[in-house]
Amino acid sequence: MRYLDIDRAAGYIIHTKGDDLRLSKQQVDAAEELLLAECTAQMG
Repeated sequence: MRYLDIDRAAGYIIHTKGDDLRLSKQQVDAAEELLLAECTAQMG
């Protein structure tokens, strides 16, 4: 699943697959910058 920030100028993107998560940021007309990788969702 890919979630995009409603505010396109902010450019945050969250990618999820199962319990794995990756957070990146992409400014307009720029390459995507990885901020967090290999994160895992925890409940409770």
